[in-house]
Amino acid sequence: MGSLLNSNRTRQNSLDRGGRIEPAQPMSLSDLDKTNDKSSSKIESVTYYANVRINNHIKNKAEALSIIGIVKSQKEAIDRALDAFIDQLSEDEKRSYKNQVATLEEKDVKMKAKG
Repeated sequence: MGSLLNSNRTRQNSLDRGGRIEPAQPMSLSDLDKTNDKSSSKIESVTYYANVRINNHIKNKAEALSIIGIVKSQKEAIDRALDAFIDQLSEDEKRSYKNQVATLEEKDVKMKAKG
């Protein structure tokens, strides 16, 4: 077995790797700063996973809607149910609801921007 190792070590490398790959335009640290300045535009919304505690009966209702194919997931079932509920609100309630959602979304953006 020792001779096999030695033959692999002394064999010429026949693999053609081609020319050296280099970027067309090299970057510097100042280029990165310019990129960060452009991407620092105001973020309007962030999306992340959050948990809501529900009992098994609510979970079972959402899962049943998913199993029978009315919705793709439990998340979609709950989202559609909330949308239907919100559609039933009075105009004053909808206005208040939209203000609260905007405030919470702004809070999420600030929280995620920190870190």
